[in-house]
Amino acid sequence: MLVLHSLTTDLKTKQPTQCIDRLFHIISETSSKWPLLKCVISFTTQRRDSITNFTNAQIINALLKQKFSGVDNIFLADHTNMLVNGNPNDNLLCEDKIHLNDKGISILASNIKRAIHTGLHIPLPPARPRSRSRQRPNRGRGLGRGRDYE
Repeated sequence: MLVLHSLTTDLKTKQPTQCIDRLFHIISETSSKWPLLKCVISFTTQRRDSITNFTNAQIINALLKQKFSGVDNIFLADHTNMLVNGNPNDNLLCEDKIHLNDKGISILASNIKRAIHTGLHIPLPPARPRSRSRQRPNRGRGLGRGRDYE
């Protein structure tokens, strides 16, 4: 499986159609060398540095959906769960308003992982329950921990 996440930075210097054409060329080249190759295309991630770049990112994502939806060996990693009412979520961005912070990277990785599992027909493991220490703030301070001394 090949995972491609390369479009967000290209927005500064290329038009959306150029980005799609470049990506399609990469996929065509790899598919001709490895016909059984499955590919995950990661959508562009949110950014708030300029409305033009954000809009171009949305155009690229729409073009990706149009070009690759329903293609058997192509799986799309959609990151719309990182938006709030269709706009970038500042809580997921670094101060430069372009790069994702740790929380944003975690969501990005989860979205890509989901696409990989879908492409390989591997069920996702069940969600782990939250840490009990978050639910019980006094854990370790009460009775019943360690030995009882008199």
